[in-house]
Amino acid sequence: MKLSMQEIGLLNLLESATGAQGRDAVAVGEKLVFVVNEGQLGRAIGKGGEGLRRLEARVGKQVEVVEYAEGAEKFARNLFAPVNAENVEVKNGTAFVRFKGEDKGRAIGRGGEKAERARALLERFHGLKLKIL
Repeated sequence: MKLSMQEIGLLNLLESATGAQGRDAVAVGEKLVFVVNEGQLGRAIGKGGEGLRRLEARVGKQVEVVEYAEGAEKFARNLFAPVNAENVEVKNGTAFVRFKGEDKGRAIGRGGEKAERARALLERFHGLKLKIL
């Protein structure tokens, strides 16, 4: 995956604002989503969310952070955190993610925004389609 100069600039901004190392920055709707390296999520968020607030002030947009995982199943789970997926199965180029009834709405998000974010990032990093069950 190649990054544009704008994406590289945003990743540098992430590192200078939070100390976390990122892999990608993607605009999804009105939000900016940073994908950080494994083990860097806590650093990116910061104590009490301070890192996120500092980053949002610098970019002038609402920011979300997702932790990368090499395996598609783990990455799919990370995309929906803190909502826990009941089951994730990858087959035939699609990640099937199942949630308990009460968690499905939270996983999809208002207007489907969380599902759209997950769909875009799963395709970008693992070349998979997403099906929420």
